[in-house]
Parts: sequence; C-alpha cells; structure tokens
Amino acid sequence: MLAWIASAFSITGVLLNAKRNIWCWPVWLVSNALWTYLSIVKTDWPQLVLWLFFAVGNVYGWNCWKRASYSWWK
Repeated sequence: MLAWIASAFSITGVLLNAKRNIWCWPVWLVSNALWTYLSIVKTDWPQLVLWLFFAVGNVYGWNCWKRASYSWWK
C-alpha cells in the first residue's frame, strides 16, 4: 500500500512540474522519503542510493527555483 502512495506522490510531482508549480519539489521530497523508506525495508541498497540522490537533486532544484525570477512560470 505504501508503494501506491509513493507512486501517487511521484505522479503528482510530475504533473505539478509540468504546470511549472513550485509545489512539485516538496511533493517529490515526500515521494522520495517514502521510496527511501521502502528501499531500506526491502534492503535494496542500490535503489536507496538512487532515491537519496534524487532527494538531493530535489532540494537543489527547489532552491534554484526559489532564487530564480520565475514569474513567467506562473
């Protein structure tokens, strides 16, 4: 069930990003946290590294969007 919830957050993050909505970043962070937890539970270490890398990328992207003048994105 948790994998379905994580998938829903992932899809929502993609849709928000397509609409250039800054809320895509926190939604993806929640998704990554859920996938990270599932990777730990399943002891899938390569997948865990991937989700942690994505989480770092999300934080970086969120900071870039917050600092940039993206008024044309709204």
